[in-house]
Parts: sequence; C-alpha cells; structure tokens
Amino acid sequence: NRLGYRGGGKQEIFLCHAYCEVGATDFEESLTAIRDFVVENPNEVLVLSIEDDVTPEDTAKAFKASGLLDYVYKGRLGPRPPTLRQLIDQGTPVVVMAENRTDPKYPWYHQQFGYVQETPYDFKTRKSLLPPPSCRPERGRPDNPLFLLNNWVETAPAPKPSNAKVVNSKHRLLRRAQACGRERGLKANLVAVDFYATGDLFTTVDELNGVR
Repeated sequence: NRLGYRGGGKQEIFLCHAYCEVGATDFEESLTAIRDFVVENPNEVLVLSIEDDVTPEDTAKAFKASGLLDYVYKGRLGPRPPTLRQLIDQGTPVVVMAENRTDPKYPWYHQQFGYVQETPYDFKTRKSLLPPPSCRPERGRPDNPLFLLNNWVETAPAPKPSNAKVVNSKHRLLRRAQACGRERGLKANLVAVDFYATGDLFTTVDELNGVR
C-alpha cells in the first residue's frame, strides 16, 4: 500500500492505491484493524510493504499509537530471514518494510530492497505479464534472499477487476511464478496482486508451497 498525506490544515496519513485523491483510508485506523487481526489469528504472518511518501518518524508514530508495534518483528532480515514459525513463536508475526526511506532509530522498519529482489511492476497489458520477459530484475540485488513477484496490469488511476480475473488465474499466475522462480533460483516468497479475491491467488500460492 502507498502512504501519503492528505487534507488541508492538519496533515494526516492515509493509505491509498496510486492516487490518494481518488480514495484513501486512515492509516492509524488500518493499523489498529491489523493489530486486531493479528491478536485473533496468532498463527498468521503478515508482511507490510509500504510505498512511503511520508517520513519514517510519522509512520513509526502511527504504528506505536495503533498498538501494532508490539507485534512487529524487530530483528534483522538478512542474510537468512527468520522462518514463519520463528516469527509466530516470538509473538512478532508482522514484518514491516519501506520502499524508500527508513531511519536507524526504527530498526524494525526495514529498507525493502536491502532484502527483497523483485520483478517489474509497471505492466501495461495482460500480455506483458507473460514470462520470461516479465521475470527480468527490477529493484533489489540479485543475492537478496526474498523474491517479490509483482502481478498486475497498471491502469492508473484505478485498477480493473477484469484484468485481475485473467492475470490472477491459476493457469497464468502459477506458470509465471514457477518460470520466474526458476530464472531467479528462488521461490516467489511474496506475490503481489490487485483484487486478491479475484482469480486463484490462494490456490496458486498453496501449490507453490506444496500445501494440499
């Protein structure tokens, strides 16, 4: 999700998709909802990838005020990231990363591309998501331990469910994830899509993880 300031007078932080002007959600309220989810689902691990257009200080204040910071992993991510079981057992199942700015004062706020390598993310057509061209490296070093598969069609200012239905189908998504994984020598640890409930995201990820 993208973080941005919105509103005249007093600045407040909102979650947006691409453009805050066409729709935004209060950030602290969203973090509180995530905290509640984590408390109610202690065996789930969440990775928050933040496209940050606000300062690390303001982001950290919102995490603290929401109570979510108590559940955030505060150790290092590399060169060998903690396992999901380790995160759960430690009671810190939330990993937080920023695409741009971090601050040593907040060691839990990780610079994403110090640990993650990714595919391109600016696909304009469904066809452009086909491998192998869609697997080429984008941000992050080739030896980073985590692999992010970006899988959506960019139609700013708003995404289209009709595109998601096609590119999130198991036939398309599994084929691409496996092809890109072979090219990188890594399993797709993180799969980013638009409209996660449209298509076959969960069955595809289950198959990638060997879960029946």
